Amino acid sequence: MTKKSPLQLEKPVEEHTTKKHFQSSTNYSKDEKFENFLVWGLLALLILVIVGLSTHWFGLSKGSTALEEQFPPSQIILRSEASMGSKKAPIIIVELSDFECPFCGDFERTVFPEIKKKYIDTGEVLWFFMELPLVQIHSHSYKAAIAAECAKLQDQFWPYHDVLFAHQKNLTVPELKSYATSVGLDMPVFSRCLDGNETEFLITEAFKHAHDAGISATPSFIVGKPGMGDSVTGFKVVGLETYETFQKLIEATKKKRLGE
Repeated sequence: MTKKSPLQLEKPVEEHTTKKHFQSSTNYSKDEKFENFLVWGLLALLILVIVGLSTHWFGLSKGSTALEEQFPPSQIILRSEASMGSKKAPIIIVELSDFECPFCGDFERTVFPEIKKKYIDTGEVLWFFMELPLVQIHSHSYKAAIAAECAKLQDQFWPYHDVLFAHQKNLTVPELKSYATSVGLDMPVFSRCLDGNETEFLITEAFKHAHDAGISATPSFIVGKPGMGDSVTGFKVVGLETYETFQKLIEATKKKRLGE
Protein backbone atom coordinates (compact mmCIF):
# COMPACT_ATOMS: atom_id res chain seq x y z
CA MET A 1 0.00 0.00 0.00
CA THR A 2 1.48 3.40 -1.00
CA LYS A 3 2.27 5.63 1.94
CA LYS A 4 0.42 8.94 1.70
CA SER A 5 2.14 12.21 2.39
CA PRO A 6 0.73 14.59 5.05
CA LEU A 7 -0.69 16.78 2.29
CA GLN A 8 -2.55 13.83 0.76
CA LEU A 9 -3.96 12.93 4.15
CA GLU A 10 -5.27 16.45 4.62
CA LYS A 11 -7.17 16.70 1.34
CA PRO A 12 -10.23 14.48 2.02
CA VAL A 13 -10.69 16.08 5.44
CA GLU A 14 -10.66 19.54 3.93
CA GLU A 15 -13.39 18.48 1.49
CA HIS A 16 -15.62 17.32 4.36
CA THR A 17 -15.03 20.31 6.59
CA THR A 18 -16.22 23.08 4.31
CA LYS A 19 -18.27 26.01 5.58
CA LYS A 20 -21.35 24.56 3.85
CA HIS A 21 -21.12 21.32 5.81
CA PHE A 22 -20.94 23.06 9.15
CA GLN A 23 -23.81 25.34 8.27
CA SER A 24 -25.98 22.30 7.49
CA SER A 25 -25.12 20.77 10.85
CA THR A 26 -27.67 23.08 12.50
CA ASN A 27 -30.38 20.62 11.41
CA TYR A 28 -28.91 17.79 13.51
CA SER A 29 -30.27 16.71 16.88
CA LYS A 30 -28.35 17.61 20.02
CA ASP A 31 -26.81 14.12 20.30
CA GLU A 32 -25.91 14.06 16.63
CA LYS A 33 -24.29 17.45 16.97
CA PHE A 34 -22.30 16.29 19.96
CA GLU A 35 -21.22 13.07 18.22
CA ASN A 36 -20.21 14.93 15.10
CA PHE A 37 -18.40 17.50 17.16
CA LEU A 38 -16.35 14.75 18.80
CA VAL A 39 -15.63 12.97 15.53
CA TRP A 40 -14.56 16.07 13.69
CA GLY A 41 -12.67 17.35 16.70
CA LEU A 42 -10.69 14.13 16.90
CA LEU A 43 -10.06 14.18 13.16
CA ALA A 44 -8.85 17.77 13.34
CA LEU A 45 -6.56 16.90 16.23
CA LEU A 46 -5.19 13.91 14.34
CA ILE A 47 -4.46 16.07 11.31
CA LEU A 48 -2.68 18.63 13.44
CA VAL A 49 -0.54 15.93 15.00
CA ILE A 50 0.34 14.41 11.61
CA VAL A 51 1.13 17.78 10.06
CA GLY A 52 3.04 18.88 13.12
CA LEU A 53 5.17 15.76 13.22
CA SER A 54 5.77 15.93 9.49
CA THR A 55 6.85 19.54 9.69
CA HIS A 56 9.06 18.75 12.65
CA TRP A 57 10.82 15.75 11.15
CA PHE A 58 11.03 16.97 7.59
CA GLY A 59 12.07 20.41 8.73
CA LEU A 60 14.84 19.03 10.91
CA SER A 61 15.96 16.52 8.36
CA LYS A 62 16.20 18.86 5.40
CA GLY A 63 19.78 19.80 6.27
CA SER A 64 20.72 16.26 7.21
CA THR A 65 19.22 14.85 4.03
CA ALA A 66 21.23 17.29 1.93
CA LEU A 67 24.36 16.39 3.85
CA GLU A 68 23.68 12.67 3.52
CA GLU A 69 23.23 13.03 -0.23
CA GLN A 70 26.59 14.74 -0.49
CA PHE A 71 28.29 12.65 2.21
CA PRO A 72 26.54 9.25 2.24
CA PRO A 73 26.54 7.18 5.44
CA SER A 74 29.24 4.56 5.79
CA GLN A 75 30.80 2.33 8.43
CA ILE A 76 34.43 1.48 9.11
CA ILE A 77 36.14 -0.88 11.54
CA LEU A 78 38.87 0.34 13.90
CA ARG A 79 41.52 -1.87 15.45
CA SER A 80 44.68 -0.24 16.78
CA GLU A 81 44.74 3.10 14.98
CA ALA A 82 46.43 6.06 16.67
CA SER A 83 43.96 8.39 18.31
CA MET A 84 43.84 11.92 19.66
CA GLY A 85 41.27 13.34 22.08
CA SER A 86 39.01 12.19 24.88
CA LYS A 87 37.94 8.55 24.86
CA LYS A 88 34.57 9.82 26.16
CA ALA A 89 33.98 12.17 23.22
CA PRO A 90 30.51 11.76 21.67
CA ILE A 91 31.81 12.23 18.11
CA ILE A 92 34.42 10.10 16.35
CA ILE A 93 36.27 11.07 13.18
CA VAL A 94 38.41 8.58 11.30
CA GLU A 95 40.96 10.05 8.89
CA LEU A 96 42.29 7.81 6.12
CA SER A 97 45.48 9.32 4.83
CA ASP A 98 48.73 8.96 2.90
CA PHE A 99 51.91 10.73 4.07
CA GLU A 100 52.96 11.47 0.47
CA CYS A 101 49.55 12.71 -0.69
CA PRO A 102 49.68 16.51 -1.28
CA PHE A 103 45.99 17.00 -0.50
CA CYS A 104 46.47 15.14 2.79
CA GLY A 105 49.30 17.53 3.57
CA ASP A 106 47.08 20.51 2.78
CA PHE A 107 44.42 19.15 5.12
CA GLU A 108 46.93 18.67 7.95
CA ARG A 109 48.26 22.20 7.58
CA THR A 110 45.09 24.19 6.94
CA VAL A 111 42.01 22.35 8.23
CA PHE A 112 43.08 19.97 10.97
CA PRO A 113 44.48 22.66 13.34
CA GLU A 114 41.07 24.36 13.47
CA ILE A 115 39.26 21.07 14.13
CA LYS A 116 41.77 20.19 16.83
CA LYS A 117 41.37 23.54 18.56
CA LYS A 118 37.55 23.67 18.39
CA TYR A 119 36.56 20.04 18.84
CA ILE A 120 39.40 17.71 19.82
CA ASP A 121 40.99 19.83 22.54
CA THR A 122 37.55 20.57 24.01
CA GLY A 123 36.67 16.88 24.36
CA GLU A 124 33.93 16.80 21.73
CA VAL A 125 35.76 14.73 19.09
CA LEU A 126 37.95 11.65 19.28
CA TRP A 127 40.19 11.55 16.19
CA PHE A 128 41.66 8.40 14.62
CA PHE A 129 44.33 8.16 11.93
CA MET A 130 44.17 5.18 9.55
CA GLU A 131 46.99 4.42 7.11
CA LEU A 132 45.97 4.26 3.45
CA PRO A 133 49.18 4.62 1.39
CA LEU A 134 48.44 4.81 -2.33
CA VAL A 135 51.50 2.95 -3.56
CA GLN A 136 50.48 3.16 -7.24
CA ILE A 137 51.09 6.91 -7.28
CA HIS A 138 53.19 7.53 -4.15
CA SER A 139 56.27 5.33 -4.19
CA HIS A 140 57.46 6.17 -0.66
CA SER A 141 54.08 6.20 1.07
CA TYR A 142 53.97 2.52 2.03
CA LYS A 143 57.31 2.55 3.86
CA ALA A 144 56.35 5.85 5.51
CA ALA A 145 53.14 4.26 6.80
CA ILE A 146 55.11 1.32 8.23
CA ALA A 147 57.53 3.77 9.85
CA ALA A 148 54.67 5.74 11.43
CA GLU A 149 53.26 2.53 12.89
CA CYS A 150 56.72 1.67 14.22
CA ALA A 151 56.81 5.08 15.92
CA LYS A 152 53.39 4.35 17.41
CA LEU A 153 54.84 1.29 19.13
CA GLN A 154 57.03 3.74 21.06
CA ASP A 155 54.09 6.08 21.77
CA GLN A 156 55.45 8.72 19.43
CA PHE A 157 53.01 8.46 16.55
CA TRP A 158 51.78 12.06 16.50
CA PRO A 159 55.21 13.78 16.71
CA TYR A 160 56.46 11.46 13.96
CA HIS A 161 53.25 12.04 11.97
CA ASP A 162 53.87 15.79 12.08
CA VAL A 163 57.46 15.43 10.87
CA LEU A 164 56.43 13.20 7.96
CA PHE A 165 53.83 15.69 6.76
CA ALA A 166 56.35 18.49 7.13
CA HIS A 167 58.74 16.60 4.80
CA GLN A 168 56.33 14.96 2.34
CA LYS A 169 58.76 15.14 -0.57
CA ASN A 170 61.57 13.47 1.37
CA LEU A 171 60.44 10.07 2.58
CA THR A 172 63.24 7.68 1.67
CA VAL A 173 64.24 5.06 4.24
CA PRO A 174 67.37 6.98 5.39
CA GLU A 175 65.22 10.08 5.84
CA LEU A 176 62.55 8.12 7.73
CA LYS A 177 65.27 7.00 10.15
CA SER A 178 66.62 10.53 10.44
CA TYR A 179 63.15 11.81 11.43
CA ALA A 180 62.90 9.03 14.01
CA THR A 181 66.12 10.27 15.58
CA SER A 182 64.78 13.84 15.64
CA VAL A 183 61.72 12.84 17.72
CA GLY A 184 63.80 10.80 20.16
CA LEU A 185 62.89 7.23 19.19
CA ASP A 186 64.91 4.23 20.30
CA MET A 187 66.77 3.80 17.00
CA PRO A 188 67.80 0.14 17.22
CA VAL A 189 64.20 -0.79 17.98
CA PHE A 190 62.81 1.53 15.30
CA SER A 191 65.27 0.40 12.63
CA ARG A 192 64.54 -3.26 13.32
CA CYS A 193 60.80 -2.55 13.04
CA LEU A 194 61.16 -0.55 9.82
CA ASP A 195 63.68 -2.78 8.07
CA GLY A 196 61.70 -5.90 8.95
CA ASN A 197 58.32 -4.36 8.02
CA GLU A 198 57.06 -5.49 11.42
CA THR A 199 53.96 -3.29 11.25
CA GLU A 200 53.04 -4.20 7.67
CA PHE A 201 50.09 -6.32 8.82
CA LEU A 202 48.47 -3.19 10.25
CA ILE A 203 48.61 -1.51 6.83
CA THR A 204 47.10 -4.59 5.19
CA GLU A 205 44.30 -4.64 7.74
CA ALA A 206 43.62 -0.92 7.24
CA PHE A 207 43.37 -1.42 3.48
CA LYS A 208 40.74 -4.10 4.00
CA HIS A 209 38.64 -1.94 6.32
CA ALA A 210 38.90 1.03 3.94
CA HIS A 211 37.80 -1.15 1.02
CA ASP A 212 34.84 -2.48 3.03
CA ALA A 213 33.83 1.14 3.73
CA GLY A 214 33.98 2.00 0.03
CA ILE A 215 37.06 4.20 0.40
CA SER A 216 39.97 4.12 -2.02
CA ALA A 217 41.13 7.75 -2.11
CA THR A 218 42.93 10.08 0.26
CA PRO A 219 42.22 12.06 2.23
CA SER A 220 38.96 10.44 3.26
CA PHE A 221 37.04 10.59 6.52
CA ILE A 222 34.19 9.04 8.45
CA VAL A 223 32.48 11.60 10.71
CA GLY A 224 30.12 9.87 13.10
CA LYS A 225 29.65 7.90 16.28
CA PRO A 226 30.55 4.49 17.70
CA GLY A 227 28.70 1.65 16.02
CA MET A 228 28.55 -2.07 16.68
CA GLY A 229 31.75 -3.56 18.10
CA ASP A 230 34.78 -1.55 17.00
CA SER A 231 33.01 0.23 14.17
CA VAL A 232 32.31 3.88 13.50
CA THR A 233 29.20 4.86 11.54
CA GLY A 234 28.69 8.27 10.00
CA PHE A 235 29.13 10.63 7.06
CA LYS A 236 31.70 9.55 4.46
CA VAL A 237 33.87 12.40 3.21
CA VAL A 238 36.15 11.81 0.22
CA GLY A 239 38.65 14.51 -0.68
CA LEU A 240 39.89 17.75 0.82
CA GLU A 241 37.06 19.69 2.47
CA THR A 242 36.94 22.98 4.35
CA TYR A 243 36.76 23.42 8.09
CA GLU A 244 33.20 24.72 7.64
CA THR A 245 32.16 21.43 6.04
CA PHE A 246 33.54 19.43 8.96
CA GLN A 247 31.82 21.82 11.34
CA LYS A 248 28.45 21.13 9.67
CA LEU A 249 29.01 17.38 9.76
CA ILE A 250 30.07 17.43 13.40
CA GLU A 251 27.10 19.55 14.42
CA ALA A 252 24.69 17.35 12.42
CA THR A 253 26.12 14.28 14.16
CA LYS A 254 25.71 15.95 17.55
CA LYS A 255 22.02 16.60 16.77
CA LYS A 256 21.55 12.98 15.77
CA ARG A 257 23.11 11.86 19.03
CA LEU A 258 20.89 14.18 21.07
CA GLY A 259 17.85 12.69 19.33
CA GLU A 260 18.75 9.12 20.31
